[in-house]
Order: sequence, then C-alpha cells, then structure tokens
Amino acid sequence: MSSVGIFYGSNGGATESLAYDISEELIRSGFKVEIMDIAEVSLKEVEAFDNIIIGTSTMGMRVLQDDWEDVLDRISNMSFEGKNVALFGTGNQEIYPDTFADGLGVLFDLIRNSDANLVGQWSTDGYKFRESNAVVDKKFVGLVLDDETQHNHNKARIKDWVKQLTVSFN
Repeated sequence: MSSVGIFYGSNGGATESLAYDISEELIRSGFKVEIMDIAEVSLKEVEAFDNIIIGTSTMGMRVLQDDWEDVLDRISNMSFEGKNVALFGTGNQEIYPDTFADGLGVLFDLIRNSDANLVGQWSTDGYKFRESNAVVDKKFVGLVLDDETQHNHNKARIKDWVKQLTVSFN
C-alpha cells in the first residue's frame, strides 16, 4: 500500500489526538503513515506525499486554527497536482451550531481551486447544526468530528471514512 502524510493544527489537543486515531486506522488498513504538526514542518514535507490528509480545528466563524493561519500564503502557492487530498476537522455543534467546523471550509476553499484530487467528502447525517462553511452540495467537504458532544461516534466515523479513503489512496 502507499504512504499517507497527515498534517494537523491543534490548539487544545483534540485535533492532534484525532489525527493519531485516523493514523492508527490507516495503519490497520495497510498504509504507511507519517503524522506531523503543521507548525513543525516545511511545506516541502507536505508536497512529498501523493496522499495527504489535512486536519484543523475551528476557532470561530471562518477562522482557522493558529498554525494553519501562519502557513496560509504558502499553502495557497503549493502544487497539489496529482495528489489525493482529504480533509478532516473538529467542531462543537451544540455550542457553535452556526459556525460548525468552519475551519474545514476555509482549508477547502484554499485547496479546491488547486490541481488536487479532493477525496473523503462526508455525509451530514447524524449531526445537528444550523450552518457550516464546510458543507458543499449537502455534504461536508471532509470528515467532521465533534469530540465534545459526539465523542462516542468518532471511532465508527473514522473507520468508515478510512474505508472510503482506501479506494482513492491506492
């Protein structure tokens, strides 16, 4: 199987922890995985992978996690040609139902006009929120995990999402 690079930005640790959960599921599926904090890597390291997973938390309406904010300009100039890119994000749908997982939508907006093959869209079924910039054509642009109010769904959602990704990542 091929290799996957997981790059995340995390303030409180939830997104980091979930990135490791995704990594473990990918490894169980036979992938070689490298996981890195975006604050500690060069974008050349991101470009080295053909299969890329990018994760972020949401810090407010259309606001990314701090470390992603610091690399926005460089990411917008990256070439994703020939690369499979999947996104995941975290949010709290009960406290922030009007901006649920908006950070994921910001990353999507950066990458959608690149040459990337965006994969891993995710159903909004089972979530209760009013608005999210991470929804396009009635689906999330990537996996959304609410570690605060739906922690009990994370394992199954990650497993199903990784199963979906294995088709694109091979």
